[in-house]
Amino acid sequence: MNRFMHQTRPYLLGQRKSPFAWNACAMTAATWSRSPPSSTSGSSVLGSHRRLATHAAIPSSSSSLSALSPLSVPQLTAPDPSYATHRSHLRQVAAHLEEHGILKISLRFPDTSSAFLHQLLLGLHAHEGHQLPISHSAGRGWFWDVRPVDPASFSSSTSAPSSSSSDFSSESLPTAYQSGSAHQARSETMGEFPWHTDCSYENPPPRYFALQVLQHDRRGGGTLSVMDVRRLVSTGEHLSPAARAVLATPQFRMAIPPEFIKDPCRDSIVGSLLAIEPTAAATAETSRLLGGPGGSLPSPSSPPSADAESSPASHSVASKWMRTSMRFRGDIITPLTDEAAQALDELDAALCRAGGQSRYTMHLSSHDMPTGTILLVDNRRWLHARNEVRDAQRHLRRVRWDAVAF
Repeated sequence: MNRFMHQTRPYLLGQRKSPFAWNACAMTAATWSRSPPSSTSGSSVLGSHRRLATHAAIPSSSSSLSALSPLSVPQLTAPDPSYATHRSHLRQVAAHLEEHGILKISLRFPDTSSAFLHQLLLGLHAHEGHQLPISHSAGRGWFWDVRPVDPASFSSSTSAPSSSSSDFSSESLPTAYQSGSAHQARSETMGEFPWHTDCSYENPPPRYFALQVLQHDRRGGGTLSVMDVRRLVSTGEHLSPAARAVLATPQFRMAIPPEFIKDPCRDSIVGSLLAIEPTAAATAETSRLLGGPGGSLPSPSSPPSADAESSPASHSVASKWMRTSMRFRGDIITPLTDEAAQALDELDAALCRAGGQSRYTMHLSSHDMPTGTILLVDNRRWLHARNEVRDAQRHLRRVRWDAVAF
């Protein structure tokens, strides 16, 4: 047996009935009711909006959609801390993230300081081309503790590594909110999170994030759900070509939550919510055909357009050549035109329906992610959500990295 124990085990999920699955539509995909737009220079700027929970009916699966393979999470095991520096381990981690966009690593040793994860990220940067992690806020570095915070009793005894350099100097947690401001991040509450990607307000947003489970929810709450963006966009079941085209244009303003403002002169960005770009395989094929980097793939090797992706077969082919990326957090997005508002409404409804369908969504409970688990996720390929935390001692540690152009 390979002493590194690097066989990948498909981690099939969703076989049990998750209480979160039945609540997904109401919690994560409520539609937005927006005030009527006022016209200016041929376009419309939408005003305030409020969220209304609507239980949209989930359509029955067609035979072609049922042919989609079950979603699963690849898994690796790290028997000791040295695996963070093994080149073979780093290669497998990078390969799984490129192919699947999600990976579970089970640690067989205690690591409350997240030293393994820190070293792993340095290795991915040094050997696999990943960019270093980004800071969370003006006052917080690489690592962020996802756990309920009571400012009156918050303890700094379990400090998280928060250096933004390779020195990895440890820093005590704030005595109140981690951002150092008067604003509480929703990750510091026990509430549910609707569907979103991390740092949708960053330009550019990080490609990956990781969550290390330091203490799982022992009361059955805090289920993490993930939705495959590529399937959501490419199958054509939920999003029309017109909506996809609009979502890929810079017609959306994204407000920066006050606790995560880094530059006091910038409180929002304007951009698109959807992007389709070549995969590493497409780039390599282009280079092979043209004898060097750059250029575009000649027909018939060119990647199919997003509009052509309408069946599992074409989805599989397109996935080889195209990377579909999304950034989304509904409560901070303002559409800037009528067509942007309509496309955003369609996306909201799509998330509502797909959230309860196993071919798009997996639900990872504490049973699936016990203490000692690290989950690495492609932040642009997978939307994620969380139901209500029931255990006040639930404690995850988060890091985000590889911020490249969206």
